[in-house]
Amino acid sequence: MKEKIKKTDLSKAGYKAAKTRAQNYASASAEEKTRIDEIRHLAAIKANQTRKLKKSPIREKIKPTDWNAAVEKAENTGKAAIEITKWRISQIASKTKWQIVEFMGKAGKESVGIVDLLAIRKSHERNVKKAGLKPGDLFEIILIQTKGGNAALPTIDDIRRLRILGRYYNSKFIMLSEWKEYQLNFYVLKENFEKKKSHPKDVWIKIPISEIFQ
Repeated sequence: MKEKIKKTDLSKAGYKAAKTRAQNYASASAEEKTRIDEIRHLAAIKANQTRKLKKSPIREKIKPTDWNAAVEKAENTGKAAIEITKWRISQIASKTKWQIVEFMGKAGKESVGIVDLLAIRKSHERNVKKAGLKPGDLFEIILIQTKGGNAALPTIDDIRRLRILGRYYNSKFIMLSEWKEYQLNFYVLKENFEKKKSHPKDVWIKIPISEIFQ
């Protein structure tokens, strides 16, 4: 005989679980809270994607080995990396708020080009008066490339292009955001390194995001 479970019992169980999660979050360290927030945000992104899929009148079944499925998974992972990076930057309490520009191609896919995101804000440097400008006339710019899932690090050619753009726009930092195995890490490109002798992973310095977006 199957035991009937009342809706009220389910509500109590859900409340108890939510209360336990809240208590665990309250007692967690700042680093653990950041990680929990990142996972929750990604879960919200996935839930939203699932809702959109359910609303679609036609859902084609794709085999796990299908190339289209692999491409779609890579695109979703890349999109998640962009979204989680944007969200994390928005949590930084900087002196002046950074604005994030995202470059999207057709049908909401990533556009071509080496830069995925651009962080920009007005510069309030006071010494610009000597150049005939006023505080707030100039901008601070950070060029950002994002990597999600098993995506490889930027190649030496990618790094060369990023450095050219960094000099062209006089960017404050050239940044790499890596979302992998539910971990979000940030790196900045070294200013000086030997291009011919350097390995792609050796030209990046891991750094707390608060030190980039001050």
